[in-house]
Amino acid sequence: RDLRLGGGVQRVDLGDQRLGVQPRLVEAGREAVRRGVGVRVASVDESSDPPVRTYRPGHPDADSQGYVNLPDINMTEQFVDALQATRAYEANIGVMEISKELGRQTLQIIA
Repeated sequence: RDLRLGGGVQRVDLGDQRLGVQPRLVEAGREAVRRGVGVRVASVDESSDPPVRTYRPGHPDADSQGYVNLPDINMTEQFVDALQATRAYEANIGVMEISKELGRQTLQIIA
């Protein structure tokens, strides 16, 4: 699954047009490495989604009608994606640890 990452998630609520905060679509690909398969970033493309217009008349970047253009970044989705990636990584580490232990025990039985 592709992840939608904000170029500056910490600034997602500012709406500063000069910052150019725009969601990016990151495509990950598999890559052969010295000891198996790794992950590499295949491409990073800016999203073509239009900004979300939010009514904030007191905001310094508000237009004449009081609207601010904010990047289309859903923070809940960002946190869920980060949590899923962390859990997948932890699960893979657990599998590797079990595989190493099975290999060790097999060598002990053989020896």
